[in-house]
Amino acid sequence: MVNYIEPIYNPDNFFRKAKAEGIGFIVPVAIVVISAVIATINAYITADEIARITVEIINNKFAPDPGAMYQTIYISTIAGSFITPIIGWVILSGFAQGLSALFGGEGSFSQTLKFTAFSFYPGIILSPISIKIALDYELLLRTYGVQALLSKPFVQTQILIGIITILWQLFIWMFAIKHARNLSLKKSFIVAAMPLLIYIALIAMSSNRF
Repeated sequence: MVNYIEPIYNPDNFFRKAKAEGIGFIVPVAIVVISAVIATINAYITADEIARITVEIINNKFAPDPGAMYQTIYISTIAGSFITPIIGWVILSGFAQGLSALFGGEGSFSQTLKFTAFSFYPGIILSPISIKIALDYELLLRTYGVQALLSKPFVQTQILIGIITILWQLFIWMFAIKHARNLSLKKSFIVAAMPLLIYIALIAMSSNRF
């Protein structure tokens, strides 16, 4: 029987066993849903202030009904935070499936979906930190309003936690692709590193604003 905690510290051995013994979708889906719930909690903490500030910025110019705009932003912020991890899981798995095929990868898409779901573990484990950051951010928004969005220390902290999370995810994802798609470690690293490079490019562009 596979140890579902093992991907955190020994993903290579876990995915080797999981491939040999076979696993269902219950645990992978549960991991992704838990990650989505955590993202929703983080969004809920800051959604009210973000919606309020956004309406204040746009009000009297493009918002004939501030109340309706507030509700739209508030609901979409929370709902989007739940949906995004689930959609992201499917998209990234499809990306891995397609790119790994260029390297001669073989294996079903369902296997790729199951294995890549475990790359959400780091976000779950680091969730106490992300929730604390969200609480601090909410306080900044409530105290300083729109100026909080320009808080350099806060943005830098977010970027740091994001880098730590994605590097840990890369470690897990690399072995997930290796075993799901029957690739060498080198090729699976290349496939897994592509989203990381995209993420680094995005945060580099973001950090240049501060």
